Amino acid sequence: MLCLDDMLQSETEDHESDNWIKLVDRGGLNHVSNAMYMAIVSMELEVQKQLQQDSTLTSKFKTKLTKCLLDSEDVMFFWSIVAAPWESGDEMKMKLLGMVIDMWLTIRGFSYASDWMEKLKVQEKKTKQKSKGIRKTLYKD
Repeated sequence: MLCLDDMLQSETEDHESDNWIKLVDRGGLNHVSNAMYMAIVSMELEVQKQLQQDSTLTSKFKTKLTKCLLDSEDVMFFWSIVAAPWESGDEMKMKLLGMVIDMWLTIRGFSYASDWMEKLKVQEKKTKQKSKGIRKTLYKD
């Protein structure tokens, strides 16, 4: 049986992100295990790499990112560590990974979209030339 508790940090486990967690935790965070943390970091790095290569966002971009993350060696390596204690088959482990990636992309997608929109606004603002008012143009001496 799959156990999501295996993704959480045990009380005795040292963690690479303990300092960051202490800063942002207001009492409601579930602290993930080191392997799950590394899987998420590797997903983040892979998505950033994909966004640098392909700056056009389309409706099928999430599907492309999901496939890319499922093909990533780093993500699969850390996921195999996370899923090692589970007794279920590989098919169930991959299905859960797909669900985790889908949820993570949905949550992070809002951040990526807002960053993309800000860059687009800045770029659009640079291309627009400020013109004189129509009165000044018409009544020019």
